Amino acid sequence: MHPTLANCGKKMILCDARRSTRLLVQTAAGQPAIASGGVATPMEQTPVSPFQSLKMTIVENLHLAKDGIHIYLGVACFLLAIAIGRRSPRSFQAVLPGVVVSLLIEALDLRDDFTSLGHFRWVASLKDIINTNLIPLILLFAVKLDLFERRRTMLP
Repeated sequence: MHPTLANCGKKMILCDARRSTRLLVQTAAGQPAIASGGVATPMEQTPVSPFQSLKMTIVENLHLAKDGIHIYLGVACFLLAIAIGRRSPRSFQAVLPGVVVSLLIEALDLRDDFTSLGHFRWVASLKDIINTNLIPLILLFAVKLDLFERRRTMLP
């Protein structure tokens, strides 16, 4: 009898929390399996890439959703570009590192999607790119539009 997802526990779900109909899980014995319809069945020769293993480890240890990690990564790239790269928060150069990092990550995800699923998941990748870069872009435009400036009142 195959374990159900409910019996596997949180640590058994290792990959693909992007609302796909199939989830890659790990059985209690440590063997990879494909879960579909709530039942985990053993996988046959579908290795998990080192990149996906690293992502699974990060998600598991941070106890955050993948979307949340994308948001934090984008904000961290933006702040590091300002602090270490000495970029102005008014410059698009401050957002560029986050865009580059998100495109590299999604290129690797698309490669792994095609390898494991046989097709690309463009919508999921676009959502991740938007999640990574939306807050830095909002902050950039807020600074450009001087939304953080104190409004001076004129006294009569």
